[in-house]
Amino acid sequence: MRRKVFMAMALSAAMVMPMAYTVSAETDAAEMKEYTNGGMVLAVPSEYDDLLLVDMPEDGSALFTVAEKASVEAGKARGVDEDAGLGALFSIETADEETVQKMLCGDMSGMDVFAEGEDGTYYLSCHPTDVRLEFAEGADQDAAMKQWEMLNTWAGEKMKEDFIAANPGLKEKFFGNTDLDITLARIAYEDFKDYTVSTLEFGPMEPKDVDPAPFLKRLEGMDMNYTDEEFPDGEYAVLALPEENKRFDFSFGSGVENYVREVITYDDGEEMETVYKAAFPDAETKASAVMEDWYHALAEANGK
Repeated sequence: MRRKVFMAMALSAAMVMPMAYTVSAETDAAEMKEYTNGGMVLAVPSEYDDLLLVDMPEDGSALFTVAEKASVEAGKARGVDEDAGLGALFSIETADEETVQKMLCGDMSGMDVFAEGEDGTYYLSCHPTDVRLEFAEGADQDAAMKQWEMLNTWAGEKMKEDFIAANPGLKEKFFGNTDLDITLARIAYEDFKDYTVSTLEFGPMEPKDVDPAPFLKRLEGMDMNYTDEEFPDGEYAVLALPEENKRFDFSFGSGVENYVREVITYDDGEEMETVYKAAFPDAETKASAVMEDWYHALAEANGK
């Protein structure tokens, strides 16, 4: 199963003006501290506030960068430059739709789109790709590790939920970055045409002049979950990339329309199969239905 790693972010110090903030009952009703930059609010649990350094850049795409104070101070004590990024936990950055589309066409290691504003601005959480924990001399390393894990757990999910809750008009947004997601993004946004789509109905269909974007946008937000189940028997659509010796099979079976199989063929003829179950935010979209509609558009363009 393909896993994501994280992008390293450098930090710089800045003065901030925290204000009291309380989230709704749905989000634990815990007292928070509020940091504001560019009209956006980062809500930090009060119990964590003294453990963190929050920087609010005045320019660039980053709204906030957040680091563990203990690691930064431990690095300073050893003469490590603050810009080395010790203690880095995450930054929150913004991007427009065109930028995000370009990003989706490659490995978005360390970057997760997690929210969208009413004006179409996307919000990303960016994380270091390596561990930036630094131990102070003579520190209790077990206690330091526990604190580090606690802060990373918050940064990984709850921070995003609280950011959305603290900024009216934001809605949750998710883009996957698996091999399939990258392939679909390349087809939709980079005019990549080295592929065919096939079923038993007409066989392989070439792209022709069919715009794939309207079909593939229906698959946005698809969460590909690895499963050790066997790929279902029966008919399926095939998205094949001949030059890359790779294909993706989309099951048409009743009740298993969101099963996807990735097959990579190596030079020696050996194949590696990985089976996923796709999940969609609306809990109604069927990957197979999207592939079938796309296939019929391709078939019509190919004179079938």
